[in-house]
Amino acid sequence: MKQWQFFLMLGFFLLVGSSFENAEAAASPVTISTDVSSADILVEDYVIATLTIVNSDTRYRTMDVYLIANWPTGVAWDAYFLDTDLNVIEDNKINMSKGGAATVKFVVICEGVCSAGDTNTVQVIAKTDPKFYNYDGNVTDTCGSDDCETDTSPASASSNVTNTITMTFTARTAYHSQVLCDAESSEGGNVVIRGQTTQWYYTLTNTGWNTDTYQFTGWITNADGHDVSLWTITPGLADGKELHGQRDTGSAAVHDAEGSISIIPATDAASGVYNVELTVVSTNGAPDAGCNFDVVIPAEESITVSVAKVDTPPHPEGEWNYTWLAEVDNLETDVNYTAVINIYRVDDESFESFDRGWRWDIDRESNENPFSLHRGCYRIYANLYESGALDSDGNNVAVLASMDLEFAVGNGICVDGVYYLAISEVDEGPGTTEEKETETETIELDEPEEVVSISLLSALAAIGFIATVRRK
Repeated sequence: MKQWQFFLMLGFFLLVGSSFENAEAAASPVTISTDVSSADILVEDYVIATLTIVNSDTRYRTMDVYLIANWPTGVAWDAYFLDTDLNVIEDNKINMSKGGAATVKFVVICEGVCSAGDTNTVQVIAKTDPKFYNYDGNVTDTCGSDDCETDTSPASASSNVTNTITMTFTARTAYHSQVLCDAESSEGGNVVIRGQTTQWYYTLTNTGWNTDTYQFTGWITNADGHDVSLWTITPGLADGKELHGQRDTGSAAVHDAEGSISIIPATDAASGVYNVELTVVSTNGAPDAGCNFDVVIPAEESITVSVAKVDTPPHPEGEWNYTWLAEVDNLETDVNYTAVINIYRVDDESFESFDRGWRWDIDRESNENPFSLHRGCYRIYANLYESGALDSDGNNVAVLASMDLEFAVGNGICVDGVYYLAISEVDEGPGTTEEKETETETIELDEPEEVVSISLLSALAAIGFIATVRRK
């Protein structure tokens, strides 16, 4: 061989060898495109994107392409590369012919760490490497293979990287709903009246991705075990109500509906706190939605007081023994009550206060106490309070219930706050100054066991039993 021919052959082999050595360092001739840049994905469901891979290289017989899915958020959802028959591609690697193209399906599954409302982004790239062929069995120098017999340079280790495509997925719930109830009834507050209708407004929203229909139920419960069988509750929206899913963004789409719960307590319902619960059931299997709130039937506490004479003193000018009896009703079971009982002397149109007061921290339905007073006209007051409020601010505490009663101590009567002696109380002897200044008509009263009411006293006065007073 001539010398120039030798150097020509040597240059040729150096050129071929350098081509294999530089194959991994060169920019990849493979490009990727997708038909999906963003998509909604239902929880427990999947989305499939179609990847089109094009090999523009015409130099090498075949090209190995190693596909990679990268999640920049650090939260990887389940994802797989599939062939056109939807079989998983082994080792995420495909082989492409010179100047050829391939189709790959990329499936993303929303499960595990994927929840409704989550948004995630995936980047798909590929590493590429020409496949080594020992075309004549004698390639021994700069062959692009460690052993110059097999392909020992896999695409997964290549530094040749394709373009990057980015896809964004938003997780959605197929069927879901939300119910929001008003904090107060249409009348304001949460008080309901026996036998009367109260409206309570709420809003149902289809927060799911698909259209759904609903059924409605409502019931009343009470922690104290009161009977609620005669209460009436109507949910307000008819079963079968349809609402469009969030997928439908058209102007005609209806995603929510307003309803009104109608509540009618039983006419004999006990006072206390009751809970109203509304449940909305999805036809397509979404979790039940609903709300609950408390309503109150006021206790309508009451207190009554009466006075009774115990005995007659030996002398009418002495102290007369009486008892007062206070009774309470319709108290709430979880409230502590205190009653304050006061007695005042009536002097014409004014009330003369003296030390005659009792505090009753209520632990039973009635209470009785004795007291002694000189004869005259008096008024007894009974006021009912909430104990804690009375103790913290006695000057401004609210009176929950009250009653007052005017009564006479002695056998006489009171008319317009003036005490008139009965004949039995007139001392015929020298007596006291008061007895000398006061005389009574000869109509005699029987001694009453209970205090005579004001209306009876007025009636007696009307028939002429009015004592005459004359000064000697």
